[in-house]
Amino acid sequence: LYPAWMYGMSQVILEFLFLILTSTVEAAIVIPMCGLINPTVPSVVNFFTLASILIVSGLVGSTMIFLMSMWLPTQDLAFLAGSSIVTISLSLCGGFLPFTSMSDVPHVLQWVSPIKYSFQAMAIALLKGTSAEKVIDIAGYNTPPTIAENIGVLYGLFIVLSILTAVGVSRIKEVR
Repeated sequence: LYPAWMYGMSQVILEFLFLILTSTVEAAIVIPMCGLINPTVPSVVNFFTLASILIVSGLVGSTMIFLMSMWLPTQDLAFLAGSSIVTISLSLCGGFLPFTSMSDVPHVLQWVSPIKYSFQAMAIALLKGTSAEKVIDIAGYNTPPTIAENIGVLYGLFIVLSILTAVGVSRIKEVR
């Protein structure tokens, strides 16, 4: 049989391909339905920008849950830990309370929230070049200041989570 870490990596690769497909379909439905359109950029650029944000956000989220299921002893604990991380990340993403209005502790913790980078990339993609662009600066959604840098941070998180997942999978012993 193959080493267990290879199964984990094949899972990550399959999820990568699956999430590209599903996020593209999601973008094709959600963008026109919700009016997620920046009128200052061509529609094709708008579509692929938002689809790429959805793809990498999905990758980070699914890999985080996969990581929890590999490292924690039961699926109940994995679900509890995964949903707790998502809840905390949502509260720190800047969507409910702008970063400029956060107290010191949440303001420092927001840097580890993957949803922060997805939300910022989405805000920059939709507001840059419009009359509402000043919201990005007022609310503090400009660190990192570009879509590419936010997506880069998310890909970095994805790689780190994938490596930790591979290590977790390699700890699994086959019982015969």
